[in-house]
Parts: sequence; C-alpha cells; structure tokens
Amino acid sequence: MPNPTTARENGKRGGRPLGTLNPETIKRNEMRQKMLARIEQEFNPLMDAALDLAKGIVVYVPGKDGKKSKVYEREPNTDMVKYLLDQSAGKALTSVEMSGGLSIDNLQDFIYSLYGKSANRRNPA
Repeated sequence: MPNPTTARENGKRGGRPLGTLNPETIKRNEMRQKMLARIEQEFNPLMDAALDLAKGIVVYVPGKDGKKSKVYEREPNTDMVKYLLDQSAGKALTSVEMSGGLSIDNLQDFIYSLYGKSANRRNPA
C-alpha cells in the first residue's frame, strides 16, 4: 500500500491542477452557451409570448349602458407579471402573496406597491 504522504514528500500535489475546470462544468458551460445562442435568436417571439401571457386575453363586449366593457377571456398570469418585473426591475423589497386575477386598471399601483414607491412620488425617467 502506497504511503499517503508521498505526494507531500516529493513536492507534488494530487488531483486536478489548480485553475482547471471539472469536465462536467465545461460541458454545462458549453450547453449554457448553446442555449443562450438559441434564445438570443428567438428572443423577440419569446418576449411577445411572455408579455401576452402576463397581460391575458382581453375582449371588449357591448355593456348594458351601450359602452364597451373589458372582459378577460384568459386572466393575466400573475406569476409571469412577477417574473417579468423581477427580471427587468429587480426583486421586490417585500414579498406579496396574490390570488385570483389581476385587474389592469390597478397594475400601475400594484407595481409601485411592490417596489415601495408611491405613484405620486415616482421619478420620471
């Protein structure tokens, strides 16, 4: 049986040389690069689909008073709204539990409440 201190005695250290990556890490990095390249090619259609999912499907129908009323054929996806906001504006200061639908009428107030700002105090860009 070899002596376990031999590597220290002869000045060599066992294992992979410092600074080299694990073969699995190299493979994952290559796959990540391929995936990013593919997403970059399809970015606009993917963003359109994500925004459509976040907004839901709205149909305007004649109301009782003769004015058009907004009716959702498919409710906005609140998880997608949160994801898009997190990706574009950063994580919210406080977590907000949501259930049910999201009314587009109060979307601006909802966004400002997530990020701790008032609609009256917002900074114009």
